Amino acid sequence: MGKDSNSGELEAVMRALEIFPEDIRIITDSQYVRKGITEWIIHWKLNDWHTANGTKAKNIEQWLYLEKLCQG
Repeated sequence: MGKDSNSGELEAVMRALEIFPEDIRIITDSQYVRKGITEWIIHWKLNDWHTANGTKAKNIEQWLYLEKLCQG
């Protein structure tokens, strides 16, 4: 997986959801994680994983896994 700070923030949320798979609330000060999973991922998927400025989204595999963990 990635090694930047955004990747680390994603990793922390994923680990929490793996440890506590029941219905939990994640509280984060990370705009990247919060907006990424609630807003941006929808647009990235519609735009072949490209951001609003046309660059390829980062940490795609992590986003897909986090989305899977959040389903249900």
